[in-house]
Amino acid sequence: MSETVTDRRPQVAASTIRMEGAPRTAPLSPHLSIWRWTPVNLTSILHRATGIANAAGATLLAAWFASGAIGEGAYEAVSGVLGSPLGLLVLILFTWSVMYHMTNGVRHLIWDSGHMLGKAQRGVSAYTVYGLSVLFTALIWIAAFAMGGN
Repeated sequence: MSETVTDRRPQVAASTIRMEGAPRTAPLSPHLSIWRWTPVNLTSILHRATGIANAAGATLLAAWFASGAIGEGAYEAVSGVLGSPLGLLVLILFTWSVMYHMTNGVRHLIWDSGHMLGKAQRGVSAYTVYGLSVLFTALIWIAAFAMGGN
């Protein structure tokens, strides 16, 4: 005689999926139902996003360098685009992306040394990363304009 095996695990009332041939339902990322934004997890998301943005910005810089090698006309064209209001906004955001990625990387190095791992300290370090990245970006662009850039 065959016995029927019952699943005694609590059933997930939230989103579930049914896979073909599967004897029971499996939860679909149950953490999504309890997840909330915090300064600490936002730093992780932004670190990944700025890593991608930095790759795009590096490509932009490579195009600018290549335009200089191509000739004066190409260089003037690319410099004109980058010197436009939209181009400057892109460059400022790229600078912030680099500064954010760098300061958050330093934060991770501090964590790797075993420091600032407490809940309150993680929050303080997240806000510190936000503030320093904006401060460093502002200082870089203030210096650039003070030296006659654009």
